Amino acid sequence: MGENFHPLIYPYSKAYEPYVRNEGILGEYLISALVSPRGWGYEGDVVADRQGREHMVSADFSEQWQGWDRIQTNWLSSLY
Repeated sequence: MGENFHPLIYPYSKAYEPYVRNEGILGEYLISALVSPRGWGYEGDVVADRQGREHMVSADFSEQWQGWDRIQTNWLSSLY
């Protein structure tokens, strides 16, 4: 098994929810944070993965500065 990556997902929207819930299908990606722009209505939402890890959606990058090693944008198209 290769190196694991810990992306911060931005901008988070409901389109990413199946990937967060089924995080194991992402291979080497272990999601560390979800950030959504203010006004999109997702701030404070909690999304749990199948292993029971909960990710709270934030609108503030400064709250999420630990635990991630890359910001993943346009993520869905990069999976294919």
